[in-house]
Amino acid sequence: MSLDLFSNDIVLDIFDLVWALPYNIVSLGNLALCSKRLNGLATPLLYKEVDLKTWNGEVSLLITLLRNPKLGTFGKSLTSYRYNSSITATDRSFNHDELTLCKERIEKFCKTSNEVDKWLVDLENKEWEASASLLMSCMPNVERIQINEYKESSSNSFDRVLEHAAMLQSQGSNSPLALSRLRFVHGSFNTWTSLERLMPFLRLKSLTTAEFDPTFDDIGFRDEMPNLEMETLVLGIVVDGEWSRLEEFLGNFKKLKCFRLREDDFERDPYYESNPHTLDEAISGLKHCLEELEIDQLLRAPEEPPWISSLADFQKLCKISLSAYVLFKPHHKPRRRNIDVLPASLEALELISYDQYAVDQLLEILQRRQESVPKLVHIQLKRRVVDYRDKTRLARFEEAVGDLKKKCNDAAIALQFFEERTVQAVDNRSTMWSQIE
Repeated sequence: MSLDLFSNDIVLDIFDLVWALPYNIVSLGNLALCSKRLNGLATPLLYKEVDLKTWNGEVSLLITLLRNPKLGTFGKSLTSYRYNSSITATDRSFNHDELTLCKERIEKFCKTSNEVDKWLVDLENKEWEASASLLMSCMPNVERIQINEYKESSSNSFDRVLEHAAMLQSQGSNSPLALSRLRFVHGSFNTWTSLERLMPFLRLKSLTTAEFDPTFDDIGFRDEMPNLEMETLVLGIVVDGEWSRLEEFLGNFKKLKCFRLREDDFERDPYYESNPHTLDEAISGLKHCLEELEIDQLLRAPEEPPWISSLADFQKLCKISLSAYVLFKPHHKPRRRNIDVLPASLEALELISYDQYAVDQLLEILQRRQESVPKLVHIQLKRRVVDYRDKTRLARFEEAVGDLKKKCNDAAIALQFFEERTVQAVDNRSTMWSQIE
């Protein structure tokens, strides 16, 4: 491993990376792919030492990168892996140009010019802990935490989250984490008890969005709810007989403006699959509940069960207007036509697991945007797994993505790319993601 891995320009990359990302907590794979130098730093030494699915590991990576601008203790503090004594950080000072670049970047985080000057002095004097501490105190608030694949070990996983939250608090940061989005995926545990344990650390009164994938009954809601000033709530499957409980539950959130059911809420439930006529009644009950509470409802389209032939039919059945996020999975061939029936009132589009076909479809939509979706202002593309080994296919995909970025820019549409899991087995992945960054 070359000493050049720990050169000062990595610090500059980190500033740009953290400032530009839509979410401040990202995976090791995202950090690696967003910079060629970080890509070289993270592989192969650390990949074998880090559990990429562990939330605490992902957070620790980012915090460690930010806490030590020279990255000299990067591997040891993250993975408890002791580097060979010959692998150490370079000890040269920052030159004038590098300090100028640092100043430009740190000004984005610091509130006063005095903070900027102090940080530069600490940096020039190699006071790494002091400079890292000031940087951490100026960091923007964390926007998103995803707690994923916990299942049976959910309580232990939350202990790790609490451990990390306590560590952040012990650093004496002037800007404690103000969480705005919390997501639980594939877990069945008493969520609200866990949330209450997190509240002292994460200031959960600032929580604006919460997502839960398990069934409503499995989450463990209780009569006494924490007084969260939540604006958006996303739930998993709500089975028949739970609608009255749901209405009572939603009444606990005085500032709730948007309620959403996640994708596949109905088709996955055997009750609705065997009794499709009851779906209309269930939707009507929910609609009444939301109207009583003056909550704007937002339902994502399901993956087209046999008795719902298209997104248009689903809209008609639910008697609602899909005016914000709509979820599509165009990688399923039978359902690819769904992307061609976007409602004209659509403002934002969220596309999961997009592929070559999906990008081409988006380009077509943008081509005829005025008559099809004139209100579209935001597109978010989420890719869970990328495995393009065919270089011809990869080159075509890069070209399409480049065209999409230009079209969105011309049409004043905000375009975001988000990688949910580590990219695996991708040839020339730095080249591909430099196009997407």
